[in-house]
Amino acid sequence: MALRVTWIIDSDEDDPVEAARQVWRENFNRGEPGPEDACVFEVTDPQTGTTITVDLSEHPEEGS
Repeated sequence: MALRVTWIIDSDEDDPVEAARQVWRENFNRGEPGPEDACVFEVTDPQTGTTITVDLSEHPEEGS
């Protein structure tokens, strides 16, 4: 049997990548995520219903 586990966490950020980074830092207390980390987030704009998938390993922070 396969199960899907989801979290719903609100963010005050306006940018989807920054929102995912905020959640990553606050909930995992770790530095920059790598490709081996579970760092893929679905970010939804509640006003438009638009959802995008953000893989933080594909969006390194500037200066990293």
